[in-house]
Amino acid sequence: YVVESELDKINKNIKAGNQQSPFFQTEWAAYAYLDKLFKNAINLVQYESEDFYDYEERKNLEIIKTSNKRSKFIYSKIWLGSASW
Repeated sequence: YVVESELDKINKNIKAGNQQSPFFQTEWAAYAYLDKLFKNAINLVQYESEDFYDYEERKNLEIIKTSNKRSKFIYSKIWLGSASW
């Protein structure tokens, strides 16, 4: 099903980055980044020396991993009460 949610484009309240260079970003920017990772996973290219079955497994695992990250981000907004149904 579809979860509708308004993403905040103003307040930088999502912690991102790594331990050496952390930063905060908006909800919209965080989702845009996760969506970009998902789209990149869908469009993964097979290496020349890679077996087709290994490629499909790598691609499917990357799609699952990135779609889970994206879903967890949206569902965390719902449980925190900032999303509307």
